[in-house]
Amino acid sequence: MVWQDKRAKIFDDLDHALRAELHFAMLNNRGDFNIKNFIITSPILRKQVEQYVERRQKIHAEAETDVAVKADKIGERDVPIFDKVDLDALKVRATKGFSDGARMLQIQHQAAYENQGYRSIPDFVGITDKLAELAVRFPNFKEVVEVLQDDFAFLQLVDPSDFYLSPICLNGAPGIGKTAFCNALAKEIDVKLISGSNIQHPMALVGSDSKWSNSSPGRIFDALSKGYSACPILMLDELDKLSERAMSDGLLSSLLGILEPESAKSVSDECVGVKMDLSKLIVFCTCNDANEISPILRSRMRVLNVTPPNFDQRIEIAKRVHSSLVKTTKKLMELDERALYSVCENDDLRAITRAVRAGFAAALRSSSGVSEPRVVGAVVKKRMGFL
Repeated sequence: MVWQDKRAKIFDDLDHALRAELHFAMLNNRGDFNIKNFIITSPILRKQVEQYVERRQKIHAEAETDVAVKADKIGERDVPIFDKVDLDALKVRATKGFSDGARMLQIQHQAAYENQGYRSIPDFVGITDKLAELAVRFPNFKEVVEVLQDDFAFLQLVDPSDFYLSPICLNGAPGIGKTAFCNALAKEIDVKLISGSNIQHPMALVGSDSKWSNSSPGRIFDALSKGYSACPILMLDELDKLSERAMSDGLLSSLLGILEPESAKSVSDECVGVKMDLSKLIVFCTCNDANEISPILRSRMRVLNVTPPNFDQRIEIAKRVHSSLVKTTKKLMELDERALYSVCENDDLRAITRAVRAGFAAALRSSSGVSEPRVVGAVVKKRMGFL
């Protein structure tokens, strides 16, 4: 142990800082801690340290037992996601310092090593009914739902290790529910949604180089290490808006590595240096014009066109938003259909949702009992005249 060589000092008091250092050293050495490496002059203080070390060693022994028990509990639907050799190397890196960066690496290792680096593929029980419900909630996504129904009918029969869903690109105008649909799907199948919005550099997805002092893991490693599912939804938003500079900075290469099924089986996070199997990710991309996406990327995806909902569909969607507000607030509220029909002339679902929420909030504030959807930020024209 080289702790003494790097930071030898005489401790005058067993304060919180010393306890923290001892705790950290204990974690790094898996409980193999030698009191002789510390220069402590006070017999009383030395006794306190020895007692503290003894308690920590007992805790580590119990932790090792817990890890062994967990290893036996890897389920039938669990698949390896993190490379074990890389996890062991990460553990070694985390023991070679006492900086905030070393502590961060230790936390990342502990999270990724949970369940021996395995994560679970859901059994998707009841997926047919859940997708049917999504078709009702998002009537303009009928084609998308039908494709997913076919996909999951097959995926329910394959071995978890063979799980793979070909990436889907949702092509359609802004404000028609593409992001809302992906969020709703993630909730229905009980997986995380990894946001890929505003990405202009690969480090957002696969981490920044560990040589930088402020290096941090990417969103994908963060979600997989802290979650339980091997197949969270990765949503890459507005893929047609990616700049040429972003593509030349390595983003194109990173996206291809994720979208290509074979290369996705071994993608490294640049910060922690751990390879991950990303072939199990459920990847959704969105765009306003698929023709603006790089042909190299577009060829790796199934492009599905999503049309704006028609007037009747917008009415039904707005009514469901209102019903959801009633359920959430537990306040019975009548919906003014004349006002509703007026705001639904707009085909922007985001604007319609804001209008329904604004009308509901105004009705709560005035205790009128009637919600009148209103366009937020609309300019009210006042009649001119004389007083």
